Amino acid sequence: MATRYWVGGAGTWDASTTTNWSATSGGSGGASAPTSADDVIINSSSGSGAITIGTGAICLSASKTSNSPTFSFGSNYLTIGSNKITALTTGTTFTVPADWNSSNNTIHLFGAGGGGAQSAGSGNNRAAGGGGGGGGYTAVTNFSASPSSSITYAVGTSAAGANGGSTTWNSGASTAGGGSVGTATTTPSSSGGAGGTGTFAGGTGGAGGFGTVAATGYGAGAGGGAGGPNGVGGNGGNGFGSLLAAQLAGGGGGGNGGGSAGGNASSGVQGNGGNNFSGVGGGVGSNAAGTVGGGGAGGLGGSGGAGGSGIDIQNIIGGAGGRGGAGAAVSANSGLYGGGGSGGRVTITGGIAGGGAGSQGVIIIVYSTSAASQNSNFFLMFA
Repeated sequence: MATRYWVGGAGTWDASTTTNWSATSGGSGGASAPTSADDVIINSSSGSGAITIGTGAICLSASKTSNSPTFSFGSNYLTIGSNKITALTTGTTFTVPADWNSSNNTIHLFGAGGGGAQSAGSGNNRAAGGGGGGGGYTAVTNFSASPSSSITYAVGTSAAGANGGSTTWNSGASTAGGGSVGTATTTPSSSGGAGGTGTFAGGTGGAGGFGTVAATGYGAGAGGGAGGPNGVGGNGGNGFGSLLAAQLAGGGGGGNGGGSAGGNASSGVQGNGGNNFSGVGGGVGSNAAGTVGGGGAGGLGGSGGAGGSGIDIQNIIGGAGGRGGAGAAVSANSGLYGGGGSGGRVTITGGIAGGGAGSQGVIIIVYSTSAASQNSNFFLMFA
């Protein structure tokens, strides 16, 4: 038994390629590819890009403690212990594999995160955009299907200023709802979008700051976290206003399923991101990204941090935290999957801005090749 660390960023994980494997964290590549007796660790020294799952990818256990690299499964499966896992991010038809186990499987559905709202302004009536709601989560257990049969599905997508799309399985028999878009009006008012529905709902987005005081700008509301197997997503934090551009403060993004709410911004202080189910991962400090499903910190005169990519399924993949609320130009939530997007801020001169997209949905399929139970909702955290 050995421990293998992924290094060097993008690459292929299959039965024989050694380029990205090291015997030490951050070390040189060239170690043997992991076998069924080896543990795998992906961490902050692993680099960026995508790990492409190829034929024969296998390990005894896996742990991911960083947002990058991400996974690209295509039509392949990663075997972790006695479980096989794949993720559907595009397409519409799934072909049931030859070794499918109808008595021990879970289909994890995550809806897309809602987009953040564009800010609104009319004279001194100004409102920053509310954050998008996190995507809902639905679990389908022991789905019965024959090998080689075809299952129709849809994966929800997200866009700025729009509701997140629902993710569906088996021609809509099971659904994880997408998060709703936030709002902002010239009344003025602002509110976060509702979380998507499912077994566990996504978190509600945070409200943007608003008011009627001349020469005042307002920070945006943060995105809600995706729901997940550990519970509902955390709510996004609220934004706050200021007379100084550098102190426009956004709320903190909500943590993913079972995690905590993002912090509300206050005068000159951004809201920090909510933590994941295990109480870690929230971004701390202006614009700090979340990790392992924690919410991103709000921006203090900045764009707000991305939500952390989740690891609540098999310790490597899952629902994302919400994007931190913007205090400047906003970006889409790059955390995977289902985290809500940030609303748009209002500048001290009354300039408005669009909100950011949430992150897309996903279908994660896990089935066992033996009677062993699946590890779908417990975090193994490695240093």
